[in-house]
Amino acid sequence: MAISKKENSFLHRMDPRTKLLLTIYFTVIVFILNSLICSAAMMFFFISVCFASGLSLKKVFSKWKFIVFLVIFILLMQTFFFAGYASPSFEGFLHGIMISCRVITIFVMMHIFSFTTDHGKLAYGITKLGINYKAAFIITSTLNIIPSLSESMRQCINAYRMRSPNAFKKKSIFSHFKEYSIIAIPVLVKAFRRSSLLALAMDARAFGIYKKRTWVVKLKFSKIDYLAYIVLLVFSVTLIFLNFNKRLIFWMI
Repeated sequence: MAISKKENSFLHRMDPRTKLLLTIYFTVIVFILNSLICSAAMMFFFISVCFASGLSLKKVFSKWKFIVFLVIFILLMQTFFFAGYASPSFEGFLHGIMISCRVITIFVMMHIFSFTTDHGKLAYGITKLGINYKAAFIITSTLNIIPSLSESMRQCINAYRMRSPNAFKKKSIFSHFKEYSIIAIPVLVKAFRRSSLLALAMDARAFGIYKKRTWVVKLKFSKIDYLAYIVLLVFSVTLIFLNFNKRLIFWMI
């Protein structure tokens, strides 16, 4: 089957070990940076990576309503309670923007990693890092839980709408609680059935009986991986340097 241009970007061709290590690395860097400008620069950098890799921002920010709600909540809490008491402060508002940039950066990074990494190759990549393949299977299975639950919920919502055309059309968030509580049970039942089938398939194939296992796919670092390490390392060191030299930032502005 031919691979589309979007699925053959530089991010899709990168080794899963590179993407995993860099995701963990930048997750730590996000919390090291305490400057608004540096945090915003990192956020826009990873959003630009989405454009460069051909990922649709509509797909990445499919839960934009939740993100907007979370950002507004963070801004309100930081603005009114940053000083320790209920009093609005501009410094708290700026701090809230910085935290919002952190949240959006992590959100975008996780989606980039999830949408551009094959879980089969990821499991092999984790074992190549010295982790047992059983732990690798647990990690990749965890990453598959959210998409499978989302698909099950979508199917249940469509089935519920066939019986009640006006379902999920009310604008109020609280009005959806009753409707979501109705579909919660079938979604959970389907998840339990899927986990039972998975456990049965693992037992039938004697999963875990051998200390080591063989892999069909072989991974090898390419020029793209080495270039990514160099570019992102230079970018992160620059941000850290500017973060702890705030006078230099204001001088540049």
